[in-house]
Formats: sequence, C-alpha cells, structure tokens
Amino acid sequence: ALRPDTPWNIVNLGHAYLFLGRAAEALEQFRRVRDQNRTEDGKRKYAHEIKDDFALFRRLGLALPEMDRVERELGLAAF
Repeated sequence: ALRPDTPWNIVNLGHAYLFLGRAAEALEQFRRVRDQNRTEDGKRKYAHEIKDDFALFRRLGLALPEMDRVERELGLAAF
C-alpha cells in the first residue's frame, strides 16, 4: 500500500507544491524530511535528494525562480 508519510512521498509532494506555485507549502514539506537519513549509513540525507532533483529539473528545462529561494532557505548548498 502507498504510504503518504514516507519521506520520498513527502519530497514528491513538496515538488508538486513548488510546481503549483505554492513555495511556502513546498518548503514546509521539504523541511519535514530534509535532515532524515536517505541511506542506512547516514551519508545521504533527503536534502541531497531534493538538491539532486532540483538539478535534474534545471537540466530538463523545468527551472522555477522559487527553486533558488527554496535552496537557500533549506541550506542545500551544504549538501
């Protein structure tokens, strides 16, 4: 069964909010999972996934002006 409370689903919901122009809600979702471990060894956090997804969106020509602000507010440069 699909669990909406899993971190990867929360990241995807954040992306959806961002593309709908709802940056504040996107930030809320990203903040929920940013510091959670993505890997068992703790070397990758969900912040890495969000940052990588933003890079992919840009390569695909799907950049949004809000992405820069979201990255700054989440402190993704550190990841």
